[in-house]
This record gives sequence, structure tokens and C-alpha cells, in this order.
Amino acid sequence: MGFQLYAPTIALASVTNIGVLTYIYILGIICTLYSAFGGIRAVIWTDVFQLSVMLIGSALVTVVGCAQIGGIVKVLNISSKGGRLDVFE
Repeated sequence: MGFQLYAPTIALASVTNIGVLTYIYILGIICTLYSAFGGIRAVIWTDVFQLSVMLIGSALVTVVGCAQIGGIVKVLNISSKGGRLDVFE
């Protein structure tokens, strides 16, 4: 949980003149109030949105990566030559 507060504060502090510790307090209070007033329903919907973003991002990275390499067949050939498809060895 600490890293989830710390990571955005680094980005915010790098573009403003406000310190990291101040942003940690601000984000901590915002997250606490959001959870307290929104309840578990708000937290669940936030998690659903975050999961959707991660799944779409992973799919896009896979599709774009395969397209840049030359297709899924070439990806599987490279993986096979590198021994990355040997699951049970």
C-alpha cells in the first residue's frame, strides 16, 4: 500500500514545488475519505476499472509487439528457439 501512495507523489513532486511528504499526506487523506464515504461499492468499481485498464493494456502490448516482430508465428518460433516454450523441463 505504501508504494501505491509513494509512486504518484514522485510524479507530482517532480512537476510542482510541493514536497513528496505533503503529497503522501494529501493522497492518503483522499484515499481514506474516498473509501470511507464511497464504501466498499466505490472501491469495487475502482478495482473493476483498474482491472479493465490492465487487461486492455496487456492485450494492446501483446498485439503491437507481435505485429512489430512479424506475427504470432515468428514470436512462437523465436520463443521455441530460446527454450521459453519448454514448460515441463
